[in-house]
Amino acid sequence: MKYKIIYLDKKSADWAIVSLVNEDKIESLEVSINKTSKKGEVFPNFDKLAVGQEIEGELWQSTVGKEYLFPPRVAKAGQGGTYKGQVGRVVKEAQERKEASISLSQDRKEWGIKVSSTFGKACEFAVAEWQEQKKVDPTFSATLEKLFEKWREYLWMNYDVGETQYPPFK
Repeated sequence: MKYKIIYLDKKSADWAIVSLVNEDKIESLEVSINKTSKKGEVFPNFDKLAVGQEIEGELWQSTVGKEYLFPPRVAKAGQGGTYKGQVGRVVKEAQERKEASISLSQDRKEWGIKVSSTFGKACEFAVAEWQEQKKVDPTFSATLEKLFEKWREYLWMNYDVGETQYPPFK
């Protein structure tokens, strides 16, 4: 995580006490930084630490409540698995594929709803018109297929109506 040094007291050439503020504006007071950790990790630019400087590291708190800032962890070559060091790229690519799949799925869903709803309503309208016309004019010669095609085309062409074109209630 990144921190900004707001107080610095160099106790020796190998040790400093600092107060830090992180990116979320949370302060950590009296944090110990060693030039070289017990594991032999060297803190980057330890000799150039200064108030106002931004540094990166891993904050750790001991069981007695003292805080220490260690060098940022770096993935070492040959450790981990195939994706070590590539996790960010792999995750980003997976998220992009997921977004594309969701978008395609939503488009197909909307298209499927449009197809099924216009088919259903076209059937209802065609049967209703055919029955009504047969009552009025027994010689009515239009077939159900022709009426279905008429209503299906009408519904398909007028399916995407904007909210402002025809308000539901006046």
